[in-house]
Amino acid sequence: MSAWTHVLASYEVEIGFASRKYLKQVSKILENAPKITGSEGDASVSLVKLPGYRLSFYDHGRRHRYQTHVVIVVQGDLRDRERERTQYELAAFEAFLERRFDICQRAVSLT
Repeated sequence: MSAWTHVLASYEVEIGFASRKYLKQVSKILENAPKITGSEGDASVSLVKLPGYRLSFYDHGRRHRYQTHVVIVVQGDLRDRERERTQYELAAFEAFLERRFDICQRAVSLT
């Protein structure tokens, strides 16, 4: 019988830069994040675009608005993984996020 762990986590992060292509830039950064693994596939990592904007300013009479927050969602049903191993991999993933972004909010479920 296989051991399973289930992870569902969300992180609202301040990305630290203003760009119209911020989702693509954050995705590129996350390509280097540690994986949360299972024998039948790794946990998925998705981005959620937040509505509105957090940064607004005028430059040469033109108004610029940027969203500087994004939600990173991790979801996985991981086969042949003990909870302790998944917890270790999730901690490595969080440490990666903390080195690159400011984490404003987090919610984590690991069973």
